[in-house]
Amino acid sequence: MNDRNNACIFGALKNADRRRIIAVLSEHERCVGEICRQLKLSQPQTSHHLRILAKAGLVQMHKHGATHVFSLRSMRAASAIKYLTSDKGDNLLNGNGVNGRELIYIWDIGTGSMKWQGDVDLALGFKKGEFPRNVGGWEDRLHPADRRRVIKAAARHLSHGVAFRQQYRIRKKQGRYCVWQDCGAAMFDDEGRPYKWVGMVRAVED
Repeated sequence: MNDRNNACIFGALKNADRRRIIAVLSEHERCVGEICRQLKLSQPQTSHHLRILAKAGLVQMHKHGATHVFSLRSMRAASAIKYLTSDKGDNLLNGNGVNGRELIYIWDIGTGSMKWQGDVDLALGFKKGEFPRNVGGWEDRLHPADRRRVIKAAARHLSHGVAFRQQYRIRKKQGRYCVWQDCGAAMFDDEGRPYKWVGMVRAVED
């Protein structure tokens, strides 16, 4: 799964109603009418959200007679989906769906804390639990020539919704840099304020 596909997935899941649809479909497949009734959404709203989820590769449709039935599509980002559809988002899973060169991260924008799925310590040459679990620790290890660009790109996403897809160098514990491709999307509350950011980094050069 490339970084553009990852960005599409996280972009689709940043909408609360789409996350609710994913949660409903995680129980069993449903037709549009069932989803509308359970979530109290209009049919045009539901169809719009399903199109976005299908484009991101998260759901699939088949016909049962004249009825369109939707179900979840199995994928490598399943761990991110389960995280996003949980009530509190605290149940990080055991790394299923994330290979040794990919890490999923969750940034709590309010507190600045970061949770990682996958072994970020191993990826950057730290002892277990040693790499700082906060956004400042990540920023401090960005290459000086990349830091301003990456932070500005994150700010543009938060303020204007510009897609965040960046490649940058990040410093390992011993001082050598590796290259990460990073994509993600913020989640917004009902008042339009970002409160959480979910993304994936992929090592393209060690």
